[in-house]
Amino acid sequence: MLTLHDSTLHLGANVRAACGKDPAFTPDLRLDLIARHARITPDLLAREALREPIDPKQLKLRWLDALIEARALIRTLPATVLGCVYLSVEGIVARVPQPGNRARAGSVRGALPVVV
Repeated sequence: MLTLHDSTLHLGANVRAACGKDPAFTPDLRLDLIARHARITPDLLAREALREPIDPKQLKLRWLDALIEARALIRTLPATVLGCVYLSVEGIVARVPQPGNRARAGSVRGALPVVV
């Protein structure tokens, strides 16, 4: 999630997009559930085949920062627009939605248009 948050789709945007599948989940509730159940311990990290060692304390700090940023982003976007990604004028998924981006709602086959 942190790699995705840092490079492709902001955690707040990701959570808002996921809320379109179940209207009972609000972005804040989904973030609360993610925060409650996300546990990384040194033992769990030791079991993973990592390219380089990861400091669990640094990872926790990055995670907490991402949660804070996600909550802040959620408050800036329209509460009625859920279940979508935001596209730039060029049609590229915006990591962080900006004014002028358009919302692209999800569908059975996904949220991005398919070129045939």
